[in-house]
Amino acid sequence: MNIQNCVARLDECISEMLLRSGSAADRVLVCTPKFTGLGPSDFPLELAQEFRNIRANLRGLLSDKFPDNSISPKDARRLIERIFALYRAVVEHNHKQKYLAGIK
Repeated sequence: MNIQNCVARLDECISEMLLRSGSAADRVLVCTPKFTGLGPSDFPLELAQEFRNIRANLRGLLSDKFPDNSISPKDARRLIERIFALYRAVVEHNHKQKYLAGIK
């Protein structure tokens, strides 16, 4: 597990989404490159499956299924919410890990 890599990549993704103007779909697409450098083994076990699901959705946007990278605004917002939730969970896990390490 490489929790620091997760925090850094997801932080970049969130920052780019917040700074990006345009539709929700545009904001989702800006995250795709950040996810390619991450793998399920980088995440805590309880978060790895959610990462896999989000990554599959992002890859699906770039596949033939969506040739023009189109995604409905509702689906894009839902995916953004899932990315934010994953980020919050990773940061929380990281803080707990650091706290528990300091106690020992």
